[in-house]
Amino acid sequence: MRAYDTGFNCVKLTNGYVIIEDRALRGWRIGSYCFNLLVRWAKYHCPESDVATIKLLATDATEEVNRTRRNMFYEQFGIRFAYTDMDGLRNAAGESEPMKARELVERSRDEFSNIEELDMPHAAAFSALLFPQAQRRVLELRQSVTEMVRQTLPTRRFLGFLKYMNWLSFWLAALLGAMAMSAWQRWS
Repeated sequence: MRAYDTGFNCVKLTNGYVIIEDRALRGWRIGSYCFNLLVRWAKYHCPESDVATIKLLATDATEEVNRTRRNMFYEQFGIRFAYTDMDGLRNAAGESEPMKARELVERSRDEFSNIEELDMPHAAAFSALLFPQAQRRVLELRQSVTEMVRQTLPTRRFLGFLKYMNWLSFWLAALLGAMAMSAWQRWS
């Protein structure tokens, strides 16, 4: 997501789309944590570089709460925007104002106390510990599904029988109706 262009002496912090797709993970400051790492990198490696323009589109945040969160997301890192109102939406779109990477505001690690960094060997070992538990849980769930299918078998058979009886009743009623029509025509 980050890039440094030596020809233009410019650092790019975003590819134009910064969002946590899974709604259940939003609001946990994961995006801010990741963006803070980019800000830290930019300030350390190229403090005198210009920060590439960040463009905010009105279509990215059509609801007030999303627009406010989006704008605050960037502003917490010291990025200022020239906002424009669109379609009656306040601060709906905008472009970041020129700035140097050294002007970016790095957030304190304490602001992300809900996020724990794991080194790869530790994370891999932890995953290896959880894998057998996950396999057991999958086996238990498969057994539960098999048992539920077994328990519903009599009901499914009965419903199949009713479906068969429904067609049988239809043809029997049609036959009796035809016989009644035939008898009525003879007597009239």
